[in-house]
Amino acid sequence: FEREGKARLDEEKRERDRIELMFRGNGYESHGDDSDAEKLARFPSNIRSPSAKNKDKRKKLKYTVWTCDVHRKQSESDVGKEFDSSFATLEQANLRVEYVFYHNNPYGLDADEVYADRDEALAGGCRYMRSEPDGGGSLTVSVLESQVFDILQSSRVHSSTKRKVRYPQQMRKTTTFAENVRSPTAKHKDKAKKMKYTVWTSDGYDNDGWHSYGGPPDKEFNSSYATLEEANERAEYVFLYKNPWGIEGTEIEYDFPYADLNVVDRNGARILTCRPDGSTRWTVSVIPSIAFEYINS
Repeated sequence: FEREGKARLDEEKRERDRIELMFRGNGYESHGDDSDAEKLARFPSNIRSPSAKNKDKRKKLKYTVWTCDVHRKQSESDVGKEFDSSFATLEQANLRVEYVFYHNNPYGLDADEVYADRDEALAGGCRYMRSEPDGGGSLTVSVLESQVFDILQSSRVHSSTKRKVRYPQQMRKTTTFAENVRSPTAKHKDKAKKMKYTVWTSDGYDNDGWHSYGGPPDKEFNSSYATLEEANERAEYVFLYKNPWGIEGTEIEYDFPYADLNVVDRNGARILTCRPDGSTRWTVSVIPSIAFEYINS
């Protein structure tokens, strides 16, 4: 029994020494205090140093840990979510979020120097941690189901990689849209029981230096449909005939080039956007409903 106890103590000491060396290698100084090493020791080795399987972007495990660092960036809408790692369980992924936030942050700060302005659970229990340093910008570390992460990333692909959709010579008349597209039923408007694809809208100023900017405008639920084809049709109808200025589709077509109005992302979802001079930007798009709850976070 004594030998087993001594072996366990020796193993714990080796682990503390290894962590101390890790701190020194990353530029930390111990100052004769084990408190930082003890804090780090609560994270298993696969959380501190994810394996190649955890770091594989192409074959993600169930939950993806992501970061978003907008320090010295123009605005949060310019910066995408960066893949960090993926894990088989939410418990592991949430623990990795905490480790990255406090011990592997891009500012190189010690855990005691990082303050979480937000530390909360999103839908499904996904941990969300965010810091907004006095110098501006923000650091966010969180977790999403990998399927949702991929959907959100696909919807952010730069416009040059999206497939352009040309309008015909004559703008479509409202009567060419199906009845359930022009006038969605209660089932289509039910936010609590969304069908497979959600149509969303947003209306707000760009970060152009002229207008007050508090971040990108929220994406509002409009309706949902069972098929992508119906949802894309609804997006076009809402964009042309339900825009915030009350102008007709032909007027929008006249003022703005096709490519800025009408593209398709890698998920096959329509994205339509325009901004009349000095006005807000009007955007309508489609996203799989499983990802909509996370689209504003």
